[in-house]
Amino acid sequence: MWSWGVDMRLEDKLLDGITMVPDAGCWLWERAVSTAGYGQVRDGKKLLYTHRLAYELFNGEIPEGMFVLHRCDVRCCCNPDHLFVGTNADNMRDKIEKGRQTRGSKCGTAKLTEADVVEMRRRYASGERVEDIKKDYPVNIRNTYAAISGEWWAHVGSSLCGHGL
Repeated sequence: MWSWGVDMRLEDKLLDGITMVPDAGCWLWERAVSTAGYGQVRDGKKLLYTHRLAYELFNGEIPEGMFVLHRCDVRCCCNPDHLFVGTNADNMRDKIEKGRQTRGSKCGTAKLTEADVVEMRRRYASGERVEDIKKDYPVNIRNTYAAISGEWWAHVGSSLCGHGL
């Protein structure tokens, strides 16, 4: 049975809370996790993310303003070999390249659905004016153009780029 005493070093806390997955090589944190799925551990009153702690313990200091990213894409993984440092832009690019970017109607602020966008594009392709299409949807004219042209909602079917927009 594990118990985290006041004297227990952070490295020991980290190693005590992980299970190694031989096939994937991941070190899975099996204690407290954030709502986003990242491991968390306390250092006194300070709450630390376990992947950042693992990186610092085994690879060195994380430069200020930098992120610790996962090669394996497993948020609770603490294997320092699976972690690398990057900028916010690197983190966003990594998320998009790995298909983890929330898009379309899954985005919490979306006012359209994929079906709306398909219908908007169909109406435009049949000759209806963007200004008239916009009247039936809860978005402004700029967003209507962006949805129809494929500038936004590019993941939905075929866009109408190059068709007069």
